[in-house]
Amino acid sequence: MGAQQLTPGSLSKVGGLVLKRGVILFTGADAPTNGTSGTGAGKAGPGSMYFRTNGSVYSNTNTKASPTWVLFGTTDTLADGHIFVGVGGTATDVAMSGDATIDNTGKVTLIGAQPKYAEVAISSADIVATTPGKLGHADGYPLVAAPVAGSALELVSATLIYDYAGAGYGAGGNISVNWAGGSAITGVVSAANSLGATSDKVVQLLPLATAGNAMSVATGLNLVAASAFTLGSATGVVRVKVCYRVHVTGL
Repeated sequence: MGAQQLTPGSLSKVGGLVLKRGVILFTGADAPTNGTSGTGAGKAGPGSMYFRTNGSVYSNTNTKASPTWVLFGTTDTLADGHIFVGVGGTATDVAMSGDATIDNTGKVTLIGAQPKYAEVAISSADIVATTPGKLGHADGYPLVAAPVAGSALELVSATLIYDYAGAGYGAGGNISVNWAGGSAITGVVSAANSLGATSDKVVQLLPLATAGNAMSVATGLNLVAASAFTLGSATGVVRVKVCYRVHVTGL
């Protein structure tokens, strides 16, 4: 039987040996062996590949005469919610664990009371309006919606950014973050340091430093003014960046 010529770019097969685009590929069920009498000795030059039927992939890092097969990954399919992670230099199928999980759509879900972030922008019209859901209303402007029943929001901090835009608002009282329609959970920012200011302001609102603050379950967080601001010629706007956690109470 005459010798079969294998050329770069061809896909010619001789038993378990294939030459594809100039790279020698071996296939088999067992792990390849090293050395002068090992798998591919005399045939598998440096960079040759060995594919096991279980999906493991090896590469020859030594010579053609004496191959050294190094496992560097796997082509196995992954179970739902698993990822490839390097373990001892090998890509390994593992499940995500710890503070996050992942599903087969690629969505990552944080576990436990991880910090969350929200940002709201309050227009000049909403600053002075006194209807429900506006800053001028007694219950204030919603920052974070109420969580599901049995959960409570923990405020970490809120940063108020006031863009002055040339004229301050009139009247108006101190500003704080409250339980929606309930008691304040932060200290206050004076009108002079917020909407009544004559320049841009960036102010941080922090939780009250009192022992045992009572938390409201299934209640959102609002920005509240002690009394409504008036418009005048003001056009400034407010942005509030909120960092918070959601706690499942089990109640």
